[in-house]
Amino acid sequence: MKKPNHIAIVGCGFSGTSALIQLVKHYPVKHITIYEQTGDFGPGYAYRQNECQDYLINNTTDSMCLEPENKQAFIQWLRSSGNNTKVDSKGHLPRAMYGQFLNDMISFAKKIAKEKSIHIECISEEVINIVENENDTKVITRQNIRNSDRVLLTTGRCLDKDHYQKPPVNGAVYYPSHIETSFTKDKLPNNGIFYVLGASLSSYDVINHLYSENSGCRFKKINGELVYEPGHNKRKVILVSRTGRLKKIQSILPMKISRTNFTTRNIASCRNLDDLLDLVLLEANSHGVDLDIQAILDPYKDCKTTEEINERAASILKSDIALTKSGRNFLVDLFQDAQLDIWDGYSRRALSMPQENLYRKNYETAFLSYFAPCPIPTSEKLLALHKSGALEIRKGIQDVSLSRDGKTYQLTFPTHIEEAKYLINTTGSVVRRINQPELPELFKNLEKSGFLEQYRRDGVSMDGANIDLANFLLPGTKRIYMANMWLWGPAFFTSSTFLMSNIIKKILQNLYKN
Repeated sequence: MKKPNHIAIVGCGFSGTSALIQLVKHYPVKHITIYEQTGDFGPGYAYRQNECQDYLINNTTDSMCLEPENKQAFIQWLRSSGNNTKVDSKGHLPRAMYGQFLNDMISFAKKIAKEKSIHIECISEEVINIVENENDTKVITRQNIRNSDRVLLTTGRCLDKDHYQKPPVNGAVYYPSHIETSFTKDKLPNNGIFYVLGASLSSYDVINHLYSENSGCRFKKINGELVYEPGHNKRKVILVSRTGRLKKIQSILPMKISRTNFTTRNIASCRNLDDLLDLVLLEANSHGVDLDIQAILDPYKDCKTTEEINERAASILKSDIALTKSGRNFLVDLFQDAQLDIWDGYSRRALSMPQENLYRKNYETAFLSYFAPCPIPTSEKLLALHKSGALEIRKGIQDVSLSRDGKTYQLTFPTHIEEAKYLINTTGSVVRRINQPELPELFKNLEKSGFLEQYRRDGVSMDGANIDLANFLLPGTKRIYMANMWLWGPAFFTSSTFLMSNIIKKILQNLYKN
């Protein structure tokens, strides 16, 4: 099959922008058509320029890349953009600022394209179907049909899934998400008790907003320790999740990792989780680190009461901060160093189906707390809030239901029920199953055509889409490639900019290989 002259990119958030930049810089493409139904090319879901300034980039500034081999692009843009931002390579800037960067990178790509006589079209229309013919593909919107040689599906995040009943007017206050809702615009009471569902990085965005300086509070360093001064902010947050597990912390000064056990070859040869854990333990030992695997997998062992769980969470958070500041943040740094090997090993189905299910059920949350850690300033705020009594941690949520009168939500735990007037959902639940009524028309039509299938192992349906991870083609196609959250299932977690830019690179290398 000849090399493509005309490529269509469907969805232009981070992944679409990465594809555009890599294409115009490194490949002999002649024509690129980019589809983004919002009309905002670059920022996507995660990095909207009008997003709350309290929502921080979770990864450090020096790791936010569009090309895997160029991690300095964002830093270089900051230094040259004239926005007077002090550039801390290990810092964490507002997500909206990265959105500005992505928007500028679209303009930069257009400039390069003009110099190389590459024609770029930006189409602000929703793609509702893609049809593959013998010689090309047709991208169908509600307004037009356009031909292209290849199509890259870079639609980013899957559709949000909301499990909970909406309250009546003048009843409880419920935010199904902290993004694209009125959460950051509403006048929230300064004495409210806010229940936050989920202990993900999104929940930390919510906490950063509820305790921003605009709310009247302050955070000050006293004797090297962050202290919370509430001012007239009398809010309280109850952070609720199934496991109670808090995110680990990004390293300020990463450990020097020299992998002799947790290597590409050894990871690929593992057939079960115990073997993988043994490799991690061996690697820890070679770096002079003593790991307690049971404490990692079950941090609340022996905690019997709500109070014990809450205090254990604070104790873990305090020790994690100390560990990070000492430069001994081993697991975070190991997984950062080995992320491509981990992704490849998982993608090759090294684990059997029962072992993969076991990973998802018992290990994934623990693993991702290290693989997708949070900024240290956020962790210090959490600890300061906890010490002041403004933050509490709950573990073991079993059910959430609206009360009969609609004035509160009832949160059921193994030992008790709590009532919430204000409920914010940050669980990040998304639809990762095919043939669901919530899916956009594009994916429904791809499913009808047989181009989009549920990921299955041994006949059992699992989250994510069935994708050939050797080339990222949709099943039964020769010209339609996928690089979005649907890969999270057959492949590993896909929210790292470094990983996604690598996936884009692999797709393009395959398209233009000799």
